[in-house]
Amino acid sequence: MYDHRIESLRKILREKHLDSLLVTNFYNILYLTRFKTLVSDEREAFLFVGKKDFYIFTDLRYRINNPKVHYLSHNKKLTSYLSDIIQKEQITSVGVEADDLKFSEFTWLSKTLKKVRCKPIENIVLQLREVKEKGEIDKIREACRIGDECLREVIKTVRVGQSEKEIAFKIEFWIRKKGHDISFSPIVAVDENAAIPHYDTKSGLGKLRRGSLLLIDFGVRYKDYCSDMTRMFFIGQPSQDKINIYHALRNVQKKGVEGVSRYSRAKELDSYVRRSIEKDRLSNFTHSTGHGVGLEVHETPRISQKSKDAIKPHEVFTVEPGVYYFGKFGMRIEDTVYVGRDGKANILTNYSKDLEVIT
Repeated sequence: MYDHRIESLRKILREKHLDSLLVTNFYNILYLTRFKTLVSDEREAFLFVGKKDFYIFTDLRYRINNPKVHYLSHNKKLTSYLSDIIQKEQITSVGVEADDLKFSEFTWLSKTLKKVRCKPIENIVLQLREVKEKGEIDKIREACRIGDECLREVIKTVRVGQSEKEIAFKIEFWIRKKGHDISFSPIVAVDENAAIPHYDTKSGLGKLRRGSLLLIDFGVRYKDYCSDMTRMFFIGQPSQDKINIYHALRNVQKKGVEGVSRYSRAKELDSYVRRSIEKDRLSNFTHSTGHGVGLEVHETPRISQKSKDAIKPHEVFTVEPGVYYFGKFGMRIEDTVYVGRDGKANILTNYSKDLEVIT
């Protein structure tokens, strides 16, 4: 268990004048307690953080020898447990995760727990997850190292005639064969498909031809922590125009990484990268400059124009500007970085960003 994380959460709850919090998000429960169910998108566990203690609720499929874990049944439902705890700890207010709980679930809780005030709050645990502990950074670093190794091996096998799906399969197979998992389904996009920032390779039909441009965006999950990286490859000698665009984009991405130490707000870094893109007269990108990486491959901080997040030491996020020419081609270069104590970004994804031609 991570008792210090629970105590940090209680401090935030006190600041928000709340006695307790019902945690329903899979990753937030994992972060606070190490307790993990089989799937992340179903309600198979709950965590209740009270004034004095915390309680995990699940069903008998996850029976373990842990006094903190309580089992739900037809005879003892979640609200029955909560009512008992609320009475025992004299709780008058319960926070719920507004960004995770369904409206119908919130309504049901509010009606059932009549003697307390239920208050929706956003990002309360994500606020803690933003700043990574050393052990978390070490796991992300290892996930990035594995990703570097994977790409070095897989790219040796890439040839004209291969499909996007085949290359994506090779990446996923390599990662799983090594005993790890993927952060997300690999994005492998060829030519005009690379102009779609979040291209769906699973439904794509692209194949490599002589002269093709290849975008690979993928990540590794190592001991629950993710990596994320995007690299570009050219099948045969590219045109001078594409060479110029690639070098300009690489320079912008480099400026973005170096710019982390110059800005205290995420939206300022985003604006700086966009100004750099425009200065080189490149097509500006519609997605964010980056996103936090941790237990999830997309979490806070958000490096975007509308972000309210600060850039702080020990955060981990991506820097990923891109240029997209719809119907023609697109390019994106992405690194996962962590912010050191000195405020500078340290690159964790170390696969080369030199222009790489596959012959």
